[in-house]
Amino acid sequence: MKRVVSKNQQEFPVCITGEPIKIRIYRQAHHTRERYVLTHYDCNGERQRRTFGTFEEAEAEGLKLKKEIRSGGWDLITLRGTERLTERSCSQFERRRGSLADGTPN
Repeated sequence: MKRVVSKNQQEFPVCITGEPIKIRIYRQAHHTRERYVLTHYDCNGERQRRTFGTFEEAEAEGLKLKKEIRSGGWDLITLRGTERLTERSCSQFERRRGSLADGTPN
């Protein structure tokens, strides 16, 4: 089966940066059609995927999500490297101790 590619082909994945997360749109071949998958990580660190029939729908949803995040809809902080390891070990210590850092019992 020969695949026909349009001349105005866009490079995929398309990245919509919405600090503090990145939103990506992937193109997937699905049977005889193409579908577009919007992916991002939510405030709990879980990967979220939504599928759209057109790129325009996926892009509109990605821009809406970016606007929601920037307007303060999510309370996120990005920890990397040693900061992430330190936070994780402190959380484990607090769980073993029986209370969380904000004073609420565990």
